[in-house]
Amino acid sequence: MVENFCTDCDGDTVLFRVKQIGNACHTGNRTCFFRTYGREEYISVDELFSVVLDRKRKPRIGSYTNELLRNEEKLLGKIREESDELIEAAELKDKDEVVWEACDLLYHMLVLLAKEDVSLKEIYAELGRRFYKPKQG
Repeated sequence: MVENFCTDCDGDTVLFRVKQIGNACHTGNRTCFFRTYGREEYISVDELFSVVLDRKRKPRIGSYTNELLRNEEKLLGKIREESDELIEAAELKDKDEVVWEACDLLYHMLVLLAKEDVSLKEIYAELGRRFYKPKQG
């Protein structure tokens, strides 16, 4: 719902302020303007999850993500495997390997969330409930 709008000083750009309901982008993001450039080579968890959701909506032949989405046994096995590998890396105090294995585990967890129709918003909300939970006694 449009709340108001204005133009820039040259009158060649219009800015709409809206009361947004749902996501505007086909990737599942709140907005289509979520990719930034001119930064280090990295991808946010939200961006990676958008890619996973896009694969779910529009499967691609040969996609590893789609293979995992179709095969729950394989997906759950990968989560177990990557969890074990992350623990081993931590026990060895190998920081580079911890980062590597954490990325593997995080990716597979995101695929599971997509498969189970759990949004990151739900995860963030639960983290918020836990973090801001009133202190007992």
